Amino acid sequence: MCTYLTLTGSLLRGIFRRIFNDLIDWIVFQRNSFCPTGNATIERNYEDRPWFHRVDRRRGQQLVEEGGNGCFLVRPSTKHMLTLSLWFNGRAYNIPIRRRDDAQYSLGTMKPNERVFSDLDEIIDHYGSREELILFSKGITTGRCRLLRPVRKLEEGAGTYRSVPEPQDTTEDSESMYIIPSEQCVIHM
Repeated sequence: MCTYLTLTGSLLRGIFRRIFNDLIDWIVFQRNSFCPTGNATIERNYEDRPWFHRVDRRRGQQLVEEGGNGCFLVRPSTKHMLTLSLWFNGRAYNIPIRRRDDAQYSLGTMKPNERVFSDLDEIIDHYGSREELILFSKGITTGRCRLLRPVRKLEEGAGTYRSVPEPQDTTEDSESMYIIPSEQCVIHM
């Protein structure tokens, strides 16, 4: 009986935490839609990029899930400047994008000797073509993934979002396009 109560309590705490986070995301998203903030200026600079979407956390996760492994988007965040949402191995990762005091950008929490970028385009290019993201969940490495396909923006008159089609493999060995050396880049969730 005690184990049952412990499991039930843990489950309820997890559900309430998720509902609370979604509610906060929705409130901030609504507020930002009507009252521009400092982040709104940054967001406007990236509105025309294929990977930027003005969606909340839940919708962002749905969109990257539909695109499969490596599908990603950048969206506004309630806790950080922006968030990189990425689908990998059956789950969504929400990676904070921070603007540092030196006006450079970085992913995840602050770390010594962290990789820095001059803008978001550089982040997307770097993790899309040069290096894999090392993904963490609760302090445990869960995998490595490149940013393969952005979620396409909703077209006028269209009813759904679509991911950009997967690139055509022109090599004999389809696995060779996924082997990329990774430097020590740590992203904590």
